[in-house]
Amino acid sequence: MSPLRVSIRLINSLLENPKYGKYTGALNKFKQQLINELIEKCDLITQKLQQYVIGRKGNSTDTEAFFQKAVADFYRYICEFLPKNEEKKKETYK
Repeated sequence: MSPLRVSIRLINSLLENPKYGKYTGALNKFKQQLINELIEKCDLITQKLQQYVIGRKGNSTDTEAFFQKAVADFYRYICEFLPKNEEKKKETYK
């Protein structure tokens, strides 16, 4: 996830620089592709964790807390790059 997040942040900084104004369209398109990929990967991982790991009999409290935190981190990664007024952001944190 880290390379995707770093790439999106880099594109955001390029978009803020007027020197790269002529590339705005291409940068926004690529940024959206990266965001979509990030969301897909985070959704897949959280689904697998919830389906196969979280809530299993035999998990210690520490194990359960670790994986719950991991799921929360993946949701945070998604929310980090969604527009502030996006409805999915509200759904993601529920």
